[in-house]
Amino acid sequence: MRWSTGPETDRAERSTDYVTGLKLPGLAVNPLTPPTWRTLPVEVWVARQVRAYAHLSNDQPDHIAWVLTGRIAERGPDNEPMLVDVQPIAGLRASVLCEAADHEPRSPRDDDDSAWRS
Repeated sequence: MRWSTGPETDRAERSTDYVTGLKLPGLAVNPLTPPTWRTLPVEVWVARQVRAYAHLSNDQPDHIAWVLTGRIAERGPDNEPMLVDVQPIAGLRASVLCEAADHEPRSPRDDDDSAWRS
């Protein structure tokens, strides 16, 4: 899945590494297929993937969440898959994003920031 302005814009784009400004060899995505090492319930793992870049909808209101498929060309600087030959599958409705937020695991930091301080 991906947060961006959508498939039409992304057809002509490649992702950019925001730290270095380098163009990357495809579109950066969050995989929705759980890995074999996953110990969380599937719905929790997928919710975490869906919500990983949800802040983009706050920072850039024209960004949407959408599901796509394609061929992995490479891995990006954060080891994320970089897709080429992209085919859009579906946009995620607000109700799906709300449900993902409800299933997203909470960090101890969310409740008590002092737990993370030394």
